[in-house]
Amino acid sequence: FGTIALVLGSFTFSNSLEHESGLLTVTVMGIALGNMKDIHVEDILSFKENLTLLLISMLFILLAARIELDLLIAIGWPAIALIITMQVIIRPAAVWLCCLGSDLNWREQWLIAWIGPRGIVAAAVSSLFALKLEQHGVARAEELATLTFAVIIGTVLLQSLTSTLLATVLRVREPSPRGVLIGGANKVARALGEALDKNGIAVMLVSANYEHVKEARQQGLPVFYGNPISGHADTHLDLVGIGRMLAVSPYREENVLASLRYRPEFGRDNIFALKTTRESNVSSDKTAISDAHKGHYLAGGDLNYRKFLDALNQGATIKTTKLTDAFGWTQYCSAASAEYYPLFALDKRQRLNLFTEKYTFLPDTGWSIVSLVYPETEKETVIEHASMAPAG
Repeated sequence: FGTIALVLGSFTFSNSLEHESGLLTVTVMGIALGNMKDIHVEDILSFKENLTLLLISMLFILLAARIELDLLIAIGWPAIALIITMQVIIRPAAVWLCCLGSDLNWREQWLIAWIGPRGIVAAAVSSLFALKLEQHGVARAEELATLTFAVIIGTVLLQSLTSTLLATVLRVREPSPRGVLIGGANKVARALGEALDKNGIAVMLVSANYEHVKEARQQGLPVFYGNPISGHADTHLDLVGIGRMLAVSPYREENVLASLRYRPEFGRDNIFALKTTRESNVSSDKTAISDAHKGHYLAGGDLNYRKFLDALNQGATIKTTKLTDAFGWTQYCSAASAEYYPLFALDKRQRLNLFTEKYTFLPDTGWSIVSLVYPETEKETVIEHASMAPAG
C-alpha cells in the first residue's frame, strides 16, 4: 500500500506541474524499481497484477458505457474495412520493420503480427481524444471512440478464434507440456532421464554440480547448469514443453525447496520426488515433512534414493515392458516381485503416468511399463521372454 500511495502521489504531483506528465513519471519509476539491486518486487508485482485486473475491468465498463450501440452499427462496413487493413497490412508491416535484424523467422513474425489485439490503452486514449475534440466542437468526434471499440471487438474476436489454428499451421505452437524437469543430474537422475528420453518424453535435467552436468551432457541428455531455485534459473531455464517436475536429490531439503519452487509452474499434482534415505527412516510426525510441501513419491515411496543408486551400481537397469493381450497388467503384477519397481507407464497415446502412492490409472493392452529391474532374477527372465519391447 505504501508503494501504490507513492505512485499515485507522484502521478498527481507530476500532473500538477505539467499536464499529462504523470504517466511518464510512474513509468520511469517502474523502470527504476525494476533495475534496483537487492530489491524484492515479487509482492509488488502480485499486488499490481490484481489491482490492474480490477481497475482495467472497471475502466472498460466505464468507457464502453459511453458507446452508443446504434452508432456502432451505423459505422458498418468502414469499420470492417479498417479492421482488415490493420490486420493484414499495417500490423504485419509494423512487425516486419521492428524485427529487422532479429533472430525471428518469418513464421514467428507472422504470428506476432496476427495476435496483436487492441485493448485498454487504445480505448482510453481514443475516449480522451474524443472528449477533447467534442469540447472544441469538432464534428463527428464521438465516432472516434466508437470506431476504436469496433476495432477492439473485431481484433479480439478474430484473433482469439484463429490464433491457435494459425500457430499450428505455421508450426510455431508451443508443444504440449508432456516433458519432465528433473531436479538433479546425479547417476539416478541421469538413469531416469535417459529412460524417459528413450520413450519419447522430453526431459530437462538441472543441477549445480558441474561433474554431474558434464556426465549428463556426455550421455546426450538436455541439462541446465545451475541451482534449480536460483534467480539465474528463473530467468534462463527453458520450460517450453515441460509439464512435470521430478526432484531427484539425495537431500530431502533440496527436493522440498525445488518442489515448492515449481509448484506454481506445474501445479501440485504434477510435482514428484524420489524419497530420500532420511525420509525412509522417519518414524515420527514431528520430523516428517508435511504432505503439503513435498511431491508425490515415485514408485509409491517403496524405492528411495540410496536403494535406487545401489541397484544401479549392482547392475540394475531401467527397462520397458509392452503389455499385450497375452501379457497384461495382471500378469505383470503377478510376475513382479521386490526386485521390480514400476516407475512410469505410457498409454497408447504415449502420455506419461507416474507410479506414486496415490496412482489411480489402470494400465491396459498397448501400454508400456517402465521399471527398475534388478539383474539376474528369475522374474526378470519371465518378463523379458514374455513381451519385452521398446516403447514407441
